[in-house]
Amino acid sequence: MQKMAQQGGFLEDWTKANELSKARITAQKDAEAIFGRPIK
Repeated sequence: MQKMAQQGGFLEDWTKANELSKARITAQKDAEAIFGRPIK
């Protein structure tokens, strides 16, 4: 996917979106650990 983004000229946007996705997953896991239940 990264190579396709680079070839398409939107690598910077792809990278930002990927980082946001990872941050959301981390925040969700942290919230589940704190509250003890899955967050929807």
